[in-house]
Amino acid sequence: MERAPDAVTFLELHAAHLRRVNERSAGIARALEQAASDDPVVASLWEWMNHNRAYAVGWAATTLLAKPGRRKGLRRRDVEATFWVALDWGTYRTLTGEAGLTADEFERWLRGYYRSTLIPT
Repeated sequence: MERAPDAVTFLELHAAHLRRVNERSAGIARALEQAASDDPVVASLWEWMNHNRAYAVGWAATTLLAKPGRRKGLRRRDVEATFWVALDWGTYRTLTGEAGLTADEFERWLRGYYRSTLIPT
């Protein structure tokens, strides 16, 4: 993703990556979040997972803002907010569970979400 030549390519790769990550971890994240209040070991793991997610949001924002082809005038804060929604396990669970999207459709939705918020129209 870091070597992607432009913002569009970066975001397409990022969407595909998040789909794979969420397919494996969204359910685990729910279980850990629920158990964290009852078990200090699980709470520590949950804290570590969220620390990693915060790092990933910052990394994605920095990487995108360095790419050509992104929407001009983007504020880092807004880019990070976009990535927080994208990296939230609940977003994946809601869209694939409640909204009935398949993993393919989630990835397609995420690409559209990125285009509408981060790429010039």
